[in-house]
Amino acid sequence: MITKKLSRSSVVFLVVAGALALILSGCDPGVGSTPSSASESIGTLGALGTLSASSGGQVAQNGTFSVDLLAGQHILAGSVSFVVDTQEETLTVVYETQDGWELTEVHLWIGLDLSDMPTNRQGNPVIGHFPFANDQLDGVTSFSFVLTAADLGILDIAELCDATIYGAAHAALQLPDGSGGYQTETGWAAGSPVTQRGSWATYVQFTVECPEDYGDNFFPVWGQDISNVVLVFQQPDGSYYTVKIDEWPSEADNDLDNSIDAILEFLVINHENITSDSMLLGAIIKGGVQTTEYYTYGSGSTGPDFADELPEGTGLSLDGTSSNASPQNAINATYDYEEVFE
Repeated sequence: MITKKLSRSSVVFLVVAGALALILSGCDPGVGSTPSSASESIGTLGALGTLSASSGGQVAQNGTFSVDLLAGQHILAGSVSFVVDTQEETLTVVYETQDGWELTEVHLWIGLDLSDMPTNRQGNPVIGHFPFANDQLDGVTSFSFVLTAADLGILDIAELCDATIYGAAHAALQLPDGSGGYQTETGWAAGSPVTQRGSWATYVQFTVECPEDYGDNFFPVWGQDISNVVLVFQQPDGSYYTVKIDEWPSEADNDLDNSIDAILEFLVINHENITSDSMLLGAIIKGGVQTTEYYTYGSGSTGPDFADELPEGTGLSLDGTSSNASPQNAINATYDYEEVFE
């Protein structure tokens, strides 16, 4: 949504010893769970937390963090991936298998204190008491937990800033043997041993680090009079749509933050292609002899002091001078300032 869909926070994950899901215990089992009969990837989400690993796993360019899913302690059977979307306030945890392995059960525990993990007297995990579980997967190759901040028992994912998170992800795995039978193995997301004796179960530990919250301050106070701004939207179908607000008078406020809400309200009411489902990604600001720049709006913002790369696919480009974005005929719609603020 233009004004409601955008969260003001963006979360950065520093993985201390492997990585696992950002889920707090105490939620109902199976919340937001999605099985699949064929392996499927989670695509790039709206405002992904930036993930970086100090050990283990691989960081994909779409912001997903993945660790190995091990069968029988030493067999690579797939991966467990984690995606945080700060716009949608969701955490998606994806189990995916490979090389013919299939999932029959998954169990997941996450908490802020490792001693809270359900264990027996010997210190081995009791997966039957893990808060997230599905034991009826029947041989799927992909399974997802999709959790909201409410599912996690928090108001905003940013509440976990500077917290140390512990987690354990278990899977029951099977591999068809070609004659109607199966090789069965216990699986865990790769991490550190829960106990030095007994089960080979593993846990992971990571810390949530949050960048500066820019609040509602996304655009700089322009040093000269603004001439025009070009708003860049992403539509529900993934396409881009651009709207130019032209002919800014010299007496107009040169901080776009102070007028953006009024502009958005005007467009939703008066322009058929801008709806409450359109997402404002950012704005190109042109004015005076300052270099024309693009600034991201919302949770992906790097703040008013840093310009951003114009998204590819808008049909527009900036040449690093004070010129307008070009070509001007690629802009989808234009309004004069006076039309918006009459």
